[in-house]
Order: sequence, then structure tokens, then C-alpha cells
Amino acid sequence: MRSCEIHGLYAEHIDFDHRLINIRQNYVNGEICDVKTPKSRRSLKMCDTLHDALSRVMANRDEDPSFVFTTPKGKGIDTHYISKKIWYPTLKKAGLKRRRPYETRHTAAVLHIAAHENPLYISQMLGHSDTRLLFDVYAPYVANASRRDGSAFSDMMRQNKIG
Repeated sequence: MRSCEIHGLYAEHIDFDHRLINIRQNYVNGEICDVKTPKSRRSLKMCDTLHDALSRVMANRDEDPSFVFTTPKGKGIDTHYISKKIWYPTLKKAGLKRRRPYETRHTAAVLHIAAHENPLYISQMLGHSDTRLLFDVYAPYVANASRRDGSAFSDMMRQNKIG
């Protein structure tokens, strides 16, 4: 998810029964607005870890705020709040190099490619209009990730006794 999509996430957009997060809006500069592109309006599958984490967040919420994630005062959060109050202090304490929170989106894309997820699924998950950006921007970071690139086709051919 884009940072502004996380910040704009309303509780009503989480479907625990079907394990989906429905991206329907952004929260930018203190205002709810439309998502970036038509393809950005999407539903994302929740892995078990995320399902469990969001279940805990929802169980510990005050009254019934619209936003899933809020400041201690119950207001919507934004990138500046996260960066200053949480992200950069956490990186510093962990002794890690400073990087923008948005870059975790890029890391997720590369990890999904390295795990051999379907490129169409990854592009849809990221809200891209097609797979071009995926291959142009992210794929070079996982070139030969398995150290066996080119061998999958040979293995398939061998298993099916073709050639």
C-alpha cells in the first residue's frame, strides 16, 4: 500500500471474513481524497501475519474512530507524523540507515518478485496500471535472485521429458 492509502484506511474497509483490505481513499495533508489512479482502487489479500496484526489493532481501538491508524489524540495520521514520531527514531535506535517510509513499498515489490509471485498479482497489489513498471523498476534488483536463473525452463523440460 502507498503511505497515503494506509493513512486513509477506514475500519469499514477491512474485510476480516474474506481477508481483504479494500483500498478506497487516501489521506493527504489532513484530507480524505480519491486514490491516485483507477487501478489504485483495489482489494488486497491479507497474509496471516497481517490479519493477526490488524486484528490486534482493531481490538485495541478507542470507541469507534473511522481511521484504523490514529495519533494518540485520535486524529488521522500522515507521512510527516509517522516519519518524525515513529519511523526515523526506530531506524536510529536499530542502528539502520535512514530511508523514507515509502521505500518499504519498493522493498515489498522486490521481495514478492524474488519469491516468484505472479507479476500480474504484484502489479495489481501495488495498484499499477500494468506490469511495465514492475519489470522496468523492480526486476533488475532481483536479477538471478535464485542463482539459477534460466534453469527453471530446463527443469520443466526435463521433468516433462521434452527435448
